[in-house]
Amino acid sequence: GHLTWKIRMVVDIGSLVYDANDTLESWFDPRKFVSRRFEKRFRNSKQNRNRLYSFSPEDGIYTRTGKDTVYATPLDVLDDVSFLYVVRTLPLEVGRTYEFHRYYDIGKNPLVVRVLGRETMELPDKSKAPCLLLAPVIGTTGLFRPQAKARLWLTDDARRIPVQIKADLGFGAGTLRLRKMSLAPTEAP
Repeated sequence: GHLTWKIRMVVDIGSLVYDANDTLESWFDPRKFVSRRFEKRFRNSKQNRNRLYSFSPEDGIYTRTGKDTVYATPLDVLDDVSFLYVVRTLPLEVGRTYEFHRYYDIGKNPLVVRVLGRETMELPDKSKAPCLLLAPVIGTTGLFRPQAKARLWLTDDARRIPVQIKADLGFGAGTLRLRKMSLAPTEAP
């Protein structure tokens, strides 16, 4: 019953030591800037795990498939993927640290983003773009956990395209790069 945007983040890692094909999908309400649903699909050589969370921001609760418990959550709830979307919309200033108490798992708040600086990065079309270098911390597990010391590069323009992520993956450092992109055609004036 709510307008949502479906935002997907796919991480595909292959190495001699570890492989994973992880998909995180968020159903994001662009009118209220909150999450409505969040799905995690993790597939690696050790196990397959799927989790689906349903959020009711109006009631401050969420549920998880396979669990009979109803959990409390912030009224302006965000999941991992929707949080990254929201960060892209903010006027980020170099040297500042931003804290958010909007993560669905209240005990893992605050989410933190430090803006470390600016760097020039190459995009898939070989053009160069100025980028903001961020240090995000989301929750206590995953790619953006505190121990991962993750770095995220976003273009420093209106598009705020995620260009690269570097993080400690637990078995060594890894770099995830934007490999391809397609931009919506511009409309005539």
